[in-house]
Amino acid sequence: MTPVDRLKQFFSDPWKTSTTILAVVAVALGVVALGPNEQPTGSTTTSTSTPGSSPTDPGVSDGFRGLLAVKIDNAPLARPQVGIGRVPLLVEYMAEGGITRFIAVVDQSAEGLLGPVRSLRPVDADLFPLLAPTIASTGGQPFVIREIDAGGTTRVEPDTTPHFMIAERPQPHHYFVDAAGLVAETPGFNPADPAFPAGSLPGGTSAPSASVSEWGLEFTFENDAYTRLQDAEPFQVMEEVDGPTAPLTHDVLVFLEVGQRSAGYTDGAGSPVFTYDVIGGGGMVALHDGEATRGTWIRRSHAEGFQFFDEAGNPIGLPDGRVYVALLPQGVEVEY
Repeated sequence: MTPVDRLKQFFSDPWKTSTTILAVVAVALGVVALGPNEQPTGSTTTSTSTPGSSPTDPGVSDGFRGLLAVKIDNAPLARPQVGIGRVPLLVEYMAEGGITRFIAVVDQSAEGLLGPVRSLRPVDADLFPLLAPTIASTGGQPFVIREIDAGGTTRVEPDTTPHFMIAERPQPHHYFVDAAGLVAETPGFNPADPAFPAGSLPGGTSAPSASVSEWGLEFTFENDAYTRLQDAEPFQVMEEVDGPTAPLTHDVLVFLEVGQRSAGYTDGAGSPVFTYDVIGGGGMVALHDGEATRGTWIRRSHAEGFQFFDEAGNPIGLPDGRVYVALLPQGVEVEY
């Protein structure tokens, strides 16, 4: 089956528009632009199939399963963040006003505090419970909360769990969560299928550095890891509140091209809030060991994980290590 045939098969649902199907097929043929997906907000499926190809396929195996995700602030006053340097998976997207937010995902090996903790955004409803069955935040818009609750995700907030603490930082950047304590005491975890496939990346293109200029981001490969810079300055994080700082590093970088659209409301400063099409497909770039792999991603429904393919249409996965995933709107380029 060719990459185009595979994408046609995955997008055979009757509610998918022909525009979306053609756009995703175009990505497989090397056209980088993708139009916004048209799926109904909050649509779900009862499929229980494992995302990606089977573990016997070359380059793909079962992936990391998160137990707890924490929404992390990235406003300048929220830095340096605490604990995000040790999490197995860190997802980033543009929230509003030129400021991004993180989703820090941990498993049963969670340690210490994570924060500062902030609120949910509309795209979170399309990412959970895929990333983790429980999410810690400081709340969110009522319609976002309704969608997340309808999807079966357990939400915890400062007034619903004793595992939040307040640090001496300016509000609203003062909430932190004891991730280890929350994981240990929250019963009923039922990890979903992996969000991202594990495996290997063919690489081949030298990538000793990478940058996303519109976000002010740069990553340099040194000492077997990618070190992050923000606005030309080292991005420092802490292991504990008021502890020493250290650079934020990752073993694997993944940049996913996604459609961007208005979420229908503005933040307190009047800046539009965006949401992103994380069900559908698009281009991708993954970096590991100083090399880059280009390809495509697809995700058929809320119940299924992301699948990755190289430019030849072969299924690929992510190597072991601390993984960083950025949701880049169409037109925002990653250079390496």
